[in-house]
Amino acid sequence: MSSLLRPCLGLAVGAGMYVVSVAACIFILVVYRILEQIEKVFLKSAEQKIVRLKVNKIITDGTPYRACFRDYRVHISDEFLRYDYTQGTTIINFMVRSKDDTDFLGLFERIHSMGDILSLTLTNEVNN
Repeated sequence: MSSLLRPCLGLAVGAGMYVVSVAACIFILVVYRILEQIEKVFLKSAEQKIVRLKVNKIITDGTPYRACFRDYRVHISDEFLRYDYTQGTTIINFMVRSKDDTDFLGLFERIHSMGDILSLTLTNEVNN
């Protein structure tokens, strides 16, 4: 539940407005259920994946990589960076959503052609 809704419901219960609180809670649950169904319809074939790049340099700007994902219609929902200054490498984990028909091989070839890529992996879970 939203961080704004919890205190409001708590205040209503504290004020003795039990019927309003229960009605509001039921309404919120129904709206969440409807939104969940809408999300399933629009993202029915979208799946969360992790694309991990290991680059042979310290990356200060990930814009070129993000542009590649955008060109292949892959949505980046989050991004994590890990720098190894002793080896001069960067590991970038992109949490992405994509359709089933996404051409990841083409995407990987394009990213690899940018140079300095040591490895590219695609998984459904985060491993260190």
